[in-house]
Amino acid sequence: MTSYEDFLARLEWSEVPGYLRARVHPTPVTVSEWLKTHADRQYHPPSKITSGDLEAFLAAVRIFPGSYERKLDKHGRVQGLRERDMSQDWEYFLAMRNPPTARWPYHTPRIDPTPVTVSQWLKTQANRQYRSPSEITSGDLKDFLEAANLCPGSYEMKRDKNKKVQGLRERDMSQDWEYFLAMRYPPTVDWPYHTPGTDPTHVTVSQWLKTQANRQHHHPSEITSGDLKDFLEAANLCPGSYELSWDKNRVAGLRASYMSNWEYFLAMRNPPTAEFPYHTPGIEPSHVLVSQWLKTQENREHHQPSEIRAYDLKDFLKAANLCPGSYELKRDKDKNKVTGLRAVNVGPLALDMSQGFGPAPVSGLVQPIQAQTAPAARVASLFCQPPTGGPSTNPPPASTPAQTANMPQQSASLAHRG
Repeated sequence: MTSYEDFLARLEWSEVPGYLRARVHPTPVTVSEWLKTHADRQYHPPSKITSGDLEAFLAAVRIFPGSYERKLDKHGRVQGLRERDMSQDWEYFLAMRNPPTARWPYHTPRIDPTPVTVSQWLKTQANRQYRSPSEITSGDLKDFLEAANLCPGSYEMKRDKNKKVQGLRERDMSQDWEYFLAMRYPPTVDWPYHTPGTDPTHVTVSQWLKTQANRQHHHPSEITSGDLKDFLEAANLCPGSYELSWDKNRVAGLRASYMSNWEYFLAMRNPPTAEFPYHTPGIEPSHVLVSQWLKTQENREHHQPSEIRAYDLKDFLKAANLCPGSYELKRDKDKNKVTGLRAVNVGPLALDMSQGFGPAPVSGLVQPIQAQTAPAARVASLFCQPPTGGPSTNPPPASTPAQTANMPQQSASLAHRG
């Protein structure tokens, strides 16, 4: 038997936020002694405490409702109290969720729901037909996830050979369209596009196509470059920031292509200043980028990266408004093939690039880079002098893209579980 005073002395915080638990279990004596301390309640001896008495006792000592139930003998007298397994209860499941965050609008479960949880939730819905755990439907599960404010589609049913529901299984959400949208970082004043928190895949594009009534759906291995282009626009990602990856004649995935993307390169430049009329690159251009730029020019012959010409580079620098002559071609001595671009005055330029323009993006994600414009006079002396006509009359743009925050983990439910 546990006295009420002894029980109170052994209370501690539980894993359920806002509730306590006891290091010793309460007994009918504990509840009966508690009744003596409350003039507003009728006293019952230990063998006659009611379910209402037990419920009120648990609420008074801040133990989660329903954590204990009475054990009765054949005559209906209370023999003891029994701790209940709460893991599949609807109310307990709600209490064990982690709250939404600014980055993730859904609750995340600390314990997995089960068919019993869904079935118990159905009991609370006056306008729903009740079903036993083995007979719940996909519609029941969908509405349960909505009621619990869990990510849509985050769980699916497991069935036996007779089509009876055996359990629930957490789904890999990393390639889902809705999950991908929720995990993006928002645009900023200086960067008009969302930045992906997880890399999209060909499966993500295929799932997005399913949501488009006016689009033909393609299997992940059969999506087209047009599908990808429109997907990036729908997700408000930087145009051309991903490209298709091929395995023979089938699409095997997506590949981040920001380092060879003309539009991304333009967006990442540092603006001109009153003293220096040229843009300065936020990421190093490459021979691949020059070749990609040629593809955008209807009146130019396209050359492979290893075959671009000096005049291609000259016109590329002009199109990007970079200082003329600030880069030159690097060649393979044996085959005379272009292997890359080299910045002129490499020593001081490399120092300025590391101090002024920030590192190139990493981790395969399109990340705007923190740009800190180097002193204009110093940049001018490194590259070349401004034209004799004096400083540029073009006002500099307001600022450059800001560095995004750290990437979130891919599995929301794993990331938020306590």
